[in-house]
Amino acid sequence: MTGGQRGFPQFEGQGVALVAVGYRWSPQAQCPDFLKDAAAATAWTVNHIASYGGDPKKVFIGGHSAGGYLAAMVGMDPKWLAPCGLGPRSLAGILPVSAQVTTHFHVKKLRAIPGPALLPVIDNFAPLHNVSKDLPPMYLILGDRRIEFKCRVEANERLYATLRNLGHPDVEFHEIKDLDHGTVVHGAATVMPVFIERITKAIDAAR
Repeated sequence: MTGGQRGFPQFEGQGVALVAVGYRWSPQAQCPDFLKDAAAATAWTVNHIASYGGDPKKVFIGGHSAGGYLAAMVGMDPKWLAPCGLGPRSLAGILPVSAQVTTHFHVKKLRAIPGPALLPVIDNFAPLHNVSKDLPPMYLILGDRRIEFKCRVEANERLYATLRNLGHPDVEFHEIKDLDHGTVVHGAATVMPVFIERITKAIDAAR
């Protein structure tokens, strides 16, 4: 939420276009400016990808770490895409990589929520708060719990279990052995194509 750069990860999928987006950073940006930016970028892609040869029915959103948190929030909480005339079901799928699924620790800081960074809060700024069986297909990708960011794998396991228990029909959980919070993004690029291909084939079959 405070820095970094957008980029195009090495991606092994064939016939897949990557749209890399940026967002305003804290402290210049306030909460929820970064969520509004992520939603606007998502809406732009859905509305314009056809002019680049893409299919607006096959738009997946994802990101790593803070980007994964933003992707999960935009894809799970309808209020972020609603001003753009879209909703979660406008997306083909959500692929958060090592995302914080409780309220992000920096969002907690910006909103002056007391307590240690690792103390979980689940309010309307938490993907876990927005669980529903009616969400798009989801693929939760994490590094090895032995070396991942503290509590990250376990919280995503809770999200996975809650989605399944509420009847979500298509959610997967993948923990990649020996990859940490930084290197998992490279491993994610190798497993995402299988999920994307399966979902896009299902979309084509339903037409």
